[in-house]
Amino acid sequence: MKPVTRRWLIGGGAVAAVAAIAAGREYYLLSSLKGPDPLLNLNRLDAVTPGSDGVQLAESTTYGPDPRQRLDVYLPAGDVTNAPVVVFFYGGGWVKGDRGDHRFVGRALASRGIIAVVPDYRLVPQVSYPDFIADGATAVQWAIANAARLGGDPRRVAVAGHSAGSYIAAMLALNPAFGVADKVNALIGISGGRYTLTPRVRAKLAEAFSKTPADTPVEPIDFVRADAPPTLLLTGSVDDVAAPRITYDFAAALRAAGAPVTVKTYPGVEHKDMLAAFAAPYRWNIPVLDDVARFVMAAPPVAP
Repeated sequence: MKPVTRRWLIGGGAVAAVAAIAAGREYYLLSSLKGPDPLLNLNRLDAVTPGSDGVQLAESTTYGPDPRQRLDVYLPAGDVTNAPVVVFFYGGGWVKGDRGDHRFVGRALASRGIIAVVPDYRLVPQVSYPDFIADGATAVQWAIANAARLGGDPRRVAVAGHSAGSYIAAMLALNPAFGVADKVNALIGISGGRYTLTPRVRAKLAEAFSKTPADTPVEPIDFVRADAPPTLLLTGSVDDVAAPRITYDFAAALRAAGAPVTVKTYPGVEHKDMLAAFAAPYRWNIPVLDDVARFVMAAPPVAP
């Protein structure tokens, strides 16, 4: 195996991160990954760092006819029986993103005994609300239908997302109109900034909601209810993209409705760092993966 500090492999910024780790210093994360494609460097670094041994990309398949309707499945090492499943939605403001850029997330979840499903979904402006959420619902239905074949438990399928992906996950878990709210057993939102949409934010997202009347409820907070699935909301204290108060307001609304919700704040952590914390070299630094895996493993199955 080549040393992870080889500059040609991971880029100078990532080398600095490795050096900081070796020196035992606290080092926050994507700020150290320079270059035109930090996620590419992160995936390369994750692939050569111990921590996800035996994990396999088991399938890359379609869940619909559009080229964007594809998903990847990551399986834990060894025999897998009745494992929990997590469908993870990446961020990107609903205008960009690719499942291949998030291999390190799928590998991370699988390293904890979780079957990870990472779908692409159609983006704005190709589609607008609610189509990108409907794609998510179809991906979740695929995961439920295929869970047993993959070694998973179809009654233990959770939805998770980072940034704008947390909006998709939350709408699927809370809004019955998308058809899977009673079929997912947990919701994990990471650095979510769109649980509520102020008029100013809604105006900035005009293209995404161009076909939706202004008075249509489109916020996850509009759909909180007592029988919502157990929810874990994670935020970094210095997130300047998705302010922590948005997570706190969403959690407060869930609690007021009688829904079970857990909130964790990571001091000194920024928006992208919450995602990078899934990568093998950085898991020791910010325990996002450990917290997510513990929550997923403890979440009860949906009722038969």
